[in-house]
Amino acid sequence: MYCAECKCSRPHAAGYATLTRPTSYFSNTPATNTPEEEAQINAGIAADPDTFEPTAEEVASMRPYGRPKSQHPLKQSTTIRFDADVLAALKATGKGWQTRVNDAMREWVKTHSSG
Repeated sequence: MYCAECKCSRPHAAGYATLTRPTSYFSNTPATNTPEEEAQINAGIAADPDTFEPTAEEVASMRPYGRPKSQHPLKQSTTIRFDADVLAALKATGKGWQTRVNDAMREWVKTHSSG
């Protein structure tokens, strides 16, 4: 059957479009479904030809999502303004120029600290 509420062209399992949502839209607590809603959701998932469940081996072989954890987790993003010729010279040194600037600044701080 096709969805009667949203008028989409995808077939849904019977009753899929009639699921109710919590009345508290802006609640910080996660929405919980009734057992009947869970049964309807699972029936819709089972009826979807595009759904598949990966095996344990497939899950184990998947790459982690997102940016990898930094070796230096204390780094902070900032904005700094360089003269155009200085920035061009730094970038011309190739990949990793920001790391080299960070290392140079760390060395400067070590040699110029008052402690």
